[in-house]
Amino acid sequence: TYNDFAVAIASPPGYYLRNDLFYYDATVGARPLGGQVDLGVSQQVWGNLLKFACMSDITILGGAYGAAIVLPVVLDASATGSIGIGATSVERQGGTSGIGDVFLPPFQLYWTQGNQHFAFTPGIVIPTGGYDKDRLLNTGRNYWSFDLAGSYTWLHPQRGHEISFTPGVLFNGRNSDTDYRTGNEFHLDWTVAQHFSESFAIGLTGYWYEQITGDSGQ
Repeated sequence: TYNDFAVAIASPPGYYLRNDLFYYDATVGARPLGGQVDLGVSQQVWGNLLKFACMSDITILGGAYGAAIVLPVVLDASATGSIGIGATSVERQGGTSGIGDVFLPPFQLYWTQGNQHFAFTPGIVIPTGGYDKDRLLNTGRNYWSFDLAGSYTWLHPQRGHEISFTPGVLFNGRNSDTDYRTGNEFHLDWTVAQHFSESFAIGLTGYWYEQITGDSGQ
């Protein structure tokens, strides 16, 4: 995930359609994969996020109510890595594309107090993406997750200075294909930005992501 400009500020009531195209290049260290040990993998991904949102004029506990659904699509993903088998290793390559895991935040509340804005945005990760435990790359994780998250934004309306961050804890279910449960994960996404007008801003975004409980399973 990644943070956004004015992430905790509610939009006016209405329906919204947003599309984000992105490129991702990363490496991952040693990890378990299909009962073996993945000694490291390098991957490159072209992806697209299609988001449909609805903001209502309903208030709950003083906050504006909205809901959304996000459909991720992996346009092209490729990876190279090596698998440890006993004392030897085998080089592997893989590629994939297709629909990822749908993210559904059905209950979003937004509050405003002066230049400060707050949001409560829990969401459900639905395992709609493709998955095969023997593949090097998958478009889905093959288990349900619940993301208990909220956001904060401080935005000065005259100077255009902004600080936003989104902390959350991801509670993971069990992967039925591997009988394995990944531990729960904490994420903190942040943005620092300068707004030059209502339609143009420049910012820097980043994240802190850490697993906070142990894995379990076979």
